[in-house]
Amino acid sequence: MTIGIRSTVVAVVALVAISVAGCGSRNGQAKFQEKLTGAGFDHVSVTRDEEGSGSKKALVAYDVDWPANTDGDDATCTVELEHPANKNGSLKGGDWHIDEVNGQDVNGWGGDSPNPATVRQLLQEHGFDC
Repeated sequence: MTIGIRSTVVAVVALVAISVAGCGSRNGQAKFQEKLTGAGFDHVSVTRDEEGSGSKKALVAYDVDWPANTDGDDATCTVELEHPANKNGSLKGGDWHIDEVNGQDVNGWGGDSPNPATVRQLLQEHGFDC
């Protein structure tokens, strides 16, 4: 009877370990989406940012392309918000940042985890017509 219980315990522990390992990448992606939604960004779709070539690609961050409008016209800018990630799919650190505007690198904008109002203000301050 003891052998049967040990086998069951080992099987349950192995199943839990496999489950936790298998959902890591989706967990970081979902957490970033929840953070952005909580900060006021709507209709966000988080994608994986992988760098490297061929089979050597590795996850480095999660990205969101957010369409921003700073005035009353129809023109928008695409703002890439980025959250660093660990290779295992979990989030690295607690904050995201503005990585690009319309495909241009914009290092140092907005500090940690800027909200939509801050992003719009920065776009105006830097002369983007969105």
